[in-house]
Amino acid sequence: MSANGISTLIEGDGSDATANKEARQIAKLNLAQTRRQAGGDTTATYYRSLNVYNRIYLPEAYNTDPATHVWYLVGRPWFDTSAALSTPFTLVESASTSLQIWYDGADITQFQPTNPQDAEGITQWNDKSNFAHNANPEGTPANLVRPTYQTAEQNSLSVVEFDGSNDCLSINPIAWAESIGAYTMFFVAKFDNTVGTDTLSATDTNDFLLRNNGTEIEVGTASGTGITSLLGLNTAYHYYTVRYDGTASSNANRLKLRVDGGDKALDFTGTVVGSATSGSITKFNIGCDGAGSNFFDGQIAEIVMFTEALSTEDITDVESYLSSRWI
Repeated sequence: MSANGISTLIEGDGSDATANKEARQIAKLNLAQTRRQAGGDTTATYYRSLNVYNRIYLPEAYNTDPATHVWYLVGRPWFDTSAALSTPFTLVESASTSLQIWYDGADITQFQPTNPQDAEGITQWNDKSNFAHNANPEGTPANLVRPTYQTAEQNSLSVVEFDGSNDCLSINPIAWAESIGAYTMFFVAKFDNTVGTDTLSATDTNDFLLRNNGTEIEVGTASGTGITSLLGLNTAYHYYTVRYDGTASSNANRLKLRVDGGDKALDFTGTVVGSATSGSITKFNIGCDGAGSNFFDGQIAEIVMFTEALSTEDITDVESYLSSRWI
């Protein structure tokens, strides 16, 4: 048996030497990387420039016994570290169950019709989370209320454009959003004007409310809203973070808004419900309010939503991911 364990590394039942060849090679490459991280073999940087190997270990001190490394399956045989390590899925530990919405305007594969053309109306914005909460046009006739796919709009990335007249998307089914005690919602968006009421998201019960009310940004639940003061609305791209925690003890602690990574003070009207969102939500709209009005005029680049009150660290990580792509 080799001291580094390579000669005994097996895959499957160990009976097929050919099948074990790849596993042994991966172990050798990872061993070389561990040595480089410890200070040796620094000239061969090509191993880790953009790629990692079929198994990577969770963070732990260098120079530990290889037998103690914890490994998990990632890709085969290579994968891009930027895709693996900097997405909503990987930045939040509980994302496999709490990431309920992820709409990515830069991913052309996540639309219907498939691979849309520039300025083409979309019939569905696919959800990249584990739950397929896809968004479809809301209103009639359906062919006239479709937002459009726009290529190379921000940082050479594509976005979804809403016309401010009747474009709106609706998420259905919506039972997952009813009676939940916490959520954290992220939007990257650009208002094409700052006049009138432009709604980024809302339900028919006014939960998950995020909008420009004509002078400020407003967020809210069914029972209470909070409005920024002296924000200075403009027509640039910004990222907005809304965090609701029904277990907190006051309006200011239950409902929070961040803009471009900074906390914003809110002036509250009513009482932000201290238990959970409404249990009778029937519509969750993107680009208009729950009544199908106050349409959003502008572009949405990305939407990410978790059904938990994320920690400050997780929020900062997701915001960094969004800002590095879009701002």
